[in-house]
Amino acid sequence: MSKTNKASTSGLGLLILLVAIGAVEAQEVIIRGFPLGAGESVDRQFFKPYLPQLEALAESLNVDPLAEIVVRGSRDAVRYRAGHDAKNAGLSVGRADLVEKILVQRLNADSNRISIETMKEDEEGQEFRYVSVRVVHRFGGLSARLDSLQKQLDSLRNRPLGQQPGAHPLVSDLVIEMTAGLSTTPFGVVPTGTGAFVYKRWLYIQGIVGHTWWDSRSSFAGRRLYTWHRLAGAMITVYPRFSGPVGLSAGWLRHEDISQAYYRYVRMTEGPVLGARVSPYPRVLIGAYYHPLKKVYGTDRANIRWNQFLVSLSYQLIGGGK
Repeated sequence: MSKTNKASTSGLGLLILLVAIGAVEAQEVIIRGFPLGAGESVDRQFFKPYLPQLEALAESLNVDPLAEIVVRGSRDAVRYRAGHDAKNAGLSVGRADLVEKILVQRLNADSNRISIETMKEDEEGQEFRYVSVRVVHRFGGLSARLDSLQKQLDSLRNRPLGQQPGAHPLVSDLVIEMTAGLSTTPFGVVPTGTGAFVYKRWLYIQGIVGHTWWDSRSSFAGRRLYTWHRLAGAMITVYPRFSGPVGLSAGWLRHEDISQAYYRYVRMTEGPVLGARVSPYPRVLIGAYYHPLKKVYGTDRANIRWNQFLVSLSYQLIGGGK
């Protein structure tokens, strides 16, 4: 490419960048009227009138590589009675965090380009309980971002007519989640690990494995055996409300009590699993399931009747789970 063409292309890139900056600089959405004492517990329907404006701000991140979004949560000066859950500064954080989740989970904004700020107003009233969402520009690393923009322009210029940028939508909306935790089984508690493909944070296709590393005692054919517990299975979880914390689950699990002497199971159960999982805190998942047993080996069904109700507790290690 000649020096003239390079200069022309660079000038075009800079012009587009300046136009994009001018277009998004003034963008700001202010969500007012949060209920008194409510932070992250606000119903998602409260934000419905603001979704088109928030979507425009999220889209500005794709248009302008220098743009970032600042979400600022505010609380008013109302003093709360003792023991009220809104007594501390967590209201500002909760409101800002809730809006940030909508931008990332529902509108597919890049979480790495969103920051949260908080403040306290000195006045009392509904108009001072708000969240502002605005576009700003950070000029640190400007040279690297300009280079990135130049590469995008080159890619657009060389792309065949009609070809769309980016990966297939199905692939770009998939993320991987991995968790570690504990689960009850018909034979005891087992450490577990899971891996899941997550589609748009509402559909989870999950594989589950578990194994104990401590000795347990079991009786088989009149003999006392040292055993380990293990489990394996798969589950699908769907979140009916797009950004809600509760998902409905269905799948299949197999539990085995393994003899250390010859590493074969001496007790086994297998069957479907139905239940729900909830995320009360970020990255923390709690599940409650009913596990009707279709296959039972080495034990009486009556002995494990109440153990068909399972509970799990896990922590999200990587991924974008709920």
